[in-house]
Amino acid sequence: MNESESLQYGKPKKNDPRKTPAPKKDQKKGSKKNPKKSAEKPNTKITFSKKVTDQLKKMVSDHNAKGKGSKASLGMLKAVYRRGAGAFSTSHAPKMSRHGWAIARVKAFLYLMRNGRPSNPNYKQDNDLLPKSHKRSSKAEEMPIPKKREGEEQSDFMSRCMSDSKMRDEYGYEQRLAVCMQAGKAHDAGPMNEYVFDSKDEAMKMAKKIGLKDVHQHKTGDGKTVYMPGKNMEEFQAWYDKHSTKAPYHYKKKVDEDESNAAVFVYEDPQSGELYHYSRRGLYKKNGRTLVFVKKARSEYIDVGEKSEAAEYQGRKVQLNKPFRTSKGPKKFSVYVKNEKGNVVKVNFGDPNMEIKRDDPERRKSFRARHNCDNPGPKYKARYWSCKMWEAKKSVTDYTE
Repeated sequence: MNESESLQYGKPKKNDPRKTPAPKKDQKKGSKKNPKKSAEKPNTKITFSKKVTDQLKKMVSDHNAKGKGSKASLGMLKAVYRRGAGAFSTSHAPKMSRHGWAIARVKAFLYLMRNGRPSNPNYKQDNDLLPKSHKRSSKAEEMPIPKKREGEEQSDFMSRCMSDSKMRDEYGYEQRLAVCMQAGKAHDAGPMNEYVFDSKDEAMKMAKKIGLKDVHQHKTGDGKTVYMPGKNMEEFQAWYDKHSTKAPYHYKKKVDEDESNAAVFVYEDPQSGELYHYSRRGLYKKNGRTLVFVKKARSEYIDVGEKSEAAEYQGRKVQLNKPFRTSKGPKKFSVYVKNEKGNVVKVNFGDPNMEIKRDDPERRKSFRARHNCDNPGPKYKARYWSCKMWEAKKSVTDYTE
């Protein structure tokens, strides 16, 4: 680490050289190329030499390629660099150049972007240049995050919040999802197992607490009798759906209750995130935990024209060659297949942050060309299944419903 970098890292000591007043020869005011207030906000129009601009462009590219923290822009780094170059006229460390001082400040800014906090706790001068989604941003309070309306169901709020034009402009999918969930957290019902009681009296106390007037007796999947708020499961489930922040599922398109008899009921383990499928709606437990109802769908599996067969994976029955949506990643889809040794393996594929536009012929053609889908490789590799999902003559609805 060179001197210009080290000055930006760690807590300043008593005799920090940054307190050294700049010599008179270094005390310059203003710029012939850039207006006085050009660095008040991210600004790509700030002018530097080609060498400096190219260096900043590379720093943006390198930072964003790491995929960690907030994304940087050239406008941000140009503003930080100009501020750093200007600060050099006030004070800087001995033997430092104006360019080195400005670049050191840019590196400190990127560290803050990448790690969510500054390496030097006193570095706050550029917080106004951070994106609004950054927790240290001085502009964070300016972002008008949608608020939950009185009586609004969680699914409706999430749909409205996630589709809000300003939210979409400001946040990527994952950040937007987290912000919207946080916005509705005050109404969070919490995990469903907090509403399951062995005692009828305890269930009644909870019922009164949440505004329901009765309790009902319920049989769990393993035959145990428990008590829950609400005169029946439907009343409680309606209340829970309204107050639950299980957003990744609730704001998605709902399937009509009168649809195909082939419907499955999807439940999630609140701790592990694993999904379970049942032919009937009810109260189910796994590993001592009450499963949370997620949705009803015609089928969680996706038909891609492959012959399916039953198999066993890690002690449980699975369907081979049937892709299905995953709940918490790491990818958008998974599929069980047999590898070259005949063992059943799970293949994950599909970027969860990528919007699929399979119905666009040009996008489909481009994707298949980039991934060499004319020769997709073996079935136990992710590329094979990604190519399958981007075949023609199938709409997105055909795959996901």
